[in-house]
Amino acid sequence: MGVEKVQLDFLTDDTEEAKKNAEFFQYELQDNLPGLEINVEQVPFTVRVDRDQNKDYELELAGWGTDYRDPLTVMRIFMSSSDLGGVTYSNDEYDKLIQATRTSHAADVQARFDDFIKAQDILINQDAIIAPIYNRSLSTLVNPNVKDLYWHAYGPSYSLKWAYKE
Repeated sequence: MGVEKVQLDFLTDDTEEAKKNAEFFQYELQDNLPGLEINVEQVPFTVRVDRDQNKDYELELAGWGTDYRDPLTVMRIFMSSSDLGGVTYSNDEYDKLIQATRTSHAADVQARFDDFIKAQDILINQDAIIAPIYNRSLSTLVNPNVKDLYWHAYGPSYSLKWAYKE
């Protein structure tokens, strides 16, 4: 006999944006999965991060900002040996693929990219460990008279050190 009712706590920050997102997911999950009850628990950011690190949640709405422009900056979080992001996850095949991007395939762009695609499939489609909902981006308008504005590959978005107005 199957389970007829499941109740899960959904941990989020206490911002307006997090509240709107949580309400949307609560509605969609409950509407599409009969018998599922989602209790939204909004807490201050520092409390959520502490609970995240202590793995004190059932479902969590959280974000991760990249440190550099490479899939590894996020995908390393889900390795069995990782202590980042408050995630408890272990998959030997995933670990092998991510390790290959750092070692045997580090210099082979296509093989490395293929490893990331396979690893992403494991995370999202096979094991359903993460459900990406959006990718943060920044749009910047720059006056065409501004020259030599330097765009960084990681860290701050840009530097004005060499910039000048034509």
